[in-house]
Amino acid sequence: LQADAVLHVDIPIQQVSEDVQHYRATLLALEEAHFLQIGPSVHVARLSDESHPEMSLFDVVESIGDVTISCLEDIDRAKAILNAKEKATSWCAAFSRCIAGDAPVSMRRAPFGVFSSLSADQKGWVYLERFASMVKGAMVPEDQLCGIAFATSERVLEEIRDGSARLREASKCGKDALDTALQYFVNQLAQKEFSAVSVDKATNTGGVGGMSSAEAFHPQHSEKQIVVGLMHDLVRHLAENWEREQQSQRQRQLTMSVGRGDVEATRQLIALGADPNLPDLQGLTCLHTGAKVRELRVVQALIELRGDLTRKDVQGNLPVHRLSLYAKDVTIELFNALAPTESLLEEPNKAGVSPFMRLGAWAYTAVDSKPYPSAVELVEKLTSQYPSLALMRADDSSLERGLEKGLVSQSIEEYTVQGRTMRVHVWQSPGGHSDLHVFWLGFQLYMPVDMQKLAVQTVAEYVCPRLGARLVASLEPFGAVSRGEYVASTKGLFEALALEGKTIVVDNTMGVGIGLLWELRSRISMGLVINPLGWFSDEFYGSEGHTKMSGTLNAHADHFYKRDIEQAARRVGDFTYTQDSNDIERVRDLYSQCLASSSEQWWQSQLQVCKLTIEEATPFYKSLGELHDVRVVLLCGSHSPALLVQETAARLQGCIKLAAIDYIRNSKQWWEVEGRAPVIKVARSLIQILEPRDSNLRVSDRIVCALSSHEGGRQAKGC
Repeated sequence: LQADAVLHVDIPIQQVSEDVQHYRATLLALEEAHFLQIGPSVHVARLSDESHPEMSLFDVVESIGDVTISCLEDIDRAKAILNAKEKATSWCAAFSRCIAGDAPVSMRRAPFGVFSSLSADQKGWVYLERFASMVKGAMVPEDQLCGIAFATSERVLEEIRDGSARLREASKCGKDALDTALQYFVNQLAQKEFSAVSVDKATNTGGVGGMSSAEAFHPQHSEKQIVVGLMHDLVRHLAENWEREQQSQRQRQLTMSVGRGDVEATRQLIALGADPNLPDLQGLTCLHTGAKVRELRVVQALIELRGDLTRKDVQGNLPVHRLSLYAKDVTIELFNALAPTESLLEEPNKAGVSPFMRLGAWAYTAVDSKPYPSAVELVEKLTSQYPSLALMRADDSSLERGLEKGLVSQSIEEYTVQGRTMRVHVWQSPGGHSDLHVFWLGFQLYMPVDMQKLAVQTVAEYVCPRLGARLVASLEPFGAVSRGEYVASTKGLFEALALEGKTIVVDNTMGVGIGLLWELRSRISMGLVINPLGWFSDEFYGSEGHTKMSGTLNAHADHFYKRDIEQAARRVGDFTYTQDSNDIERVRDLYSQCLASSSEQWWQSQLQVCKLTIEEATPFYKSLGELHDVRVVLLCGSHSPALLVQETAARLQGCIKLAAIDYIRNSKQWWEVEGRAPVIKVARSLIQILEPRDSNLRVSDRIVCALSSHEGGRQAKGC
């Protein structure tokens, strides 16, 4: 019922040859397995941790000795017969005789479960699933059912449409009519066949329908009891909460219609009561989504239908802040529609960046790191119209107060991990043993190793002497071709380093290595994550923004494949904050030099740019789960892409329970080459995490208050 769409498959399945393979098993293997009766056969439902390679899940127990097995009681009867023969009290006492062939256990492979001769129309489970689609269809406008329920058969779709119409009409006639209609479907279910062929469903995984998984294993709970229990739960819930569920379904469909650019559906759903200004958990409204997916007609419709241009998300972003910026005329039209007033143009987000600042930072580097004329023209027009608008914030003059550089020694160490030679750069105060370690992950997409070294060394010169720390930086890609492989390799490197004492992990990999925080959560105390990227919303996939980004990233990978330094260097404006053409030329020249000296391994790693961002990132982040025991600061460039970086940071803050978000002023993503101030900010952030209450250092209230409140809350809950 909570799915965005359901595909109902109605295809005749023929029995497959693998289902007729027979083999013999040992009684010991049976003793350590759990069984489930499905129809007239007994299947292996669970195996113990002890490995018995001859036996697999779903296999059928056909006979034990002379006893044919057709129910769970037959296994008990066979055990009793064998025990009597052996005059033993344990079933396994017969194991040696079984090996000798006196009491063979006959098994049959059933890798796909139990073959069912019932058609989909006859099955109770299938009817329950179709009923859920009928309910969804009844809760949205009739012409939108085609975007909710799909089927391989027009006949099945017609059944779902008819059921939706019955429920839709009944809901208009009051609660009694709705109760009667719901009962009709309960009666229809009672006419279906119930012959479990799915172990998951037969075991009632999750305990829905009023039974736990353990209870559902008991033979007295039939397939019919489970399905009917689920149906009654669902019908009872719908009868009591129809209007609330209907509003929820319409609200979700509104978000989806905005995401796919469906103007008519957007208008229709708002007319039925869906709220265009209702925020999600990230504070995003439909206008934020419309701006993100660049749907001009939808944005115009939302504004016309009371869409609020002043609503902010959890990071203080207006809808116009979320506009994906590409060098196309529609970008200018969208910007003007989303920021029609001076107050909206100059309203800052939590990073201190106004929509006008963001427009200006993009306009001058939008086309191969050169100006986009239409955007520059708009900047100049707005500057003339509103003279008080500022294109940038001044650097924080007090940023370096209380910080001093010190001497550090530098060395290179090599370790063998999983058959690979892995090299690390080490900075520390001369001649001292350290119990405080900074494990720095620096492999980045796009940025060569030589381009990072000076910035990392500068951070070390501020941090290591002050704290007596040792900074160990892994900057090489070492051949990893997936996020999982990179995390596994860096964990192996961490083990090889054998760091003793307090350790903080710095993830400067754009989020590729963030999984290490979860892997090492019991062994590290804190983390600093810089510009993580790639955790997209569901609406992003399939949108114009998704198509554009995929094409751009594949083009970049092609440049790396061809070793086309000139083409690759044209992208530096996408990552570097500047409004000075000379500064862009400086970064471009530096980038070209570092590309020319990069290793073959680095070039090969860049071919994975699309895989590591759009393809792998979102599923990887979603798989991480919650992190409770590691304090983390998520540090983002103030001008980093909202869609790519800042949304990712907000979502990570939701699953890292001791996390705070902070910003590098006047920075996009390449803080390493954007000047002195961003590098100092990274160093200061690292020091603030490690000594947050030092009286000689001006502390970031945002970081310390957020982390302290999380910690205090955890202590209070513990008490």
